[in-house]
Amino acid sequence: MSKTTVQIDEKTLATVKSWVQEKKGFVLGIDIGATNTRVGVVHQGQAAADYTILCSFEADDATELAAALAVVGAQLPAPALACGIDAAGPISEDKTTVVITNWPEAHDRTIDLAKLDARVCPPGKTALLNDLEACCHGISALSEAGQLGSYFELLEDAAKPVPARLQPRKHLVMAMGTGLGVGVLLDNAETREKSCFTVLPMEIGHTLVTHFGEKHPRYESDSKFLQWLSRKVYGGEHSAEFEDICSGRGLAW
Repeated sequence: MSKTTVQIDEKTLATVKSWVQEKKGFVLGIDIGATNTRVGVVHQGQAAADYTILCSFEADDATELAAALAVVGAQLPAPALACGIDAAGPISEDKTTVVITNWPEAHDRTIDLAKLDARVCPPGKTALLNDLEACCHGISALSEAGQLGSYFELLEDAAKPVPARLQPRKHLVMAMGTGLGVGVLLDNAETREKSCFTVLPMEIGHTLVTHFGEKHPRYESDSKFLQWLSRKVYGGEHSAEFEDICSGRGLAW
């Protein structure tokens, strides 16, 4: 299958058509990673956690992504009421563009909302968020609904029940995929009637790795590894970043 040949599942498409006939309308959620893009849908009034996946496809170029979403839009029975997009990269101040930092440098890495299909991403009703920013908002919503245990388990003891809600304190959220995404949930005591947390998206995965001091027993091996990684990933022109190691691709080193 070509990357831009996207086919919505017939059963899912029939469900969306029935929503439109019932005048419920639907809202789309698009997750744009460095490797895969996923499109989910809920009908108007449906809980976000009950979404259905419309389709998924690979894309590593903005033009390629826009073409794939145009294919999705052509198959929809009506324009989406609204759309939320999370993307693996820094968002512009005006919330209209994002640079997918892990796409190849030779490709078009800047996604512009104005260039996306209007049936999928309706103008004025499409929100663009950093991927870990969106993840943090999702975790906060699950916490407020008391549903954390349905989606997470404790790393140190999988048999131990997960607390239904997060305690009102600072929480670091990390997601390892093609890269390393990081966000923070900050206790929002002053406006807790609206939400317990304020979300802070970060690009910590791009922090440069520092090696051990010269008197450390692993200094020599550590230095050799980081120099090798720098040459392999950046041609020796850039120091290794944390996400070069703490990520899916990092498992291969």
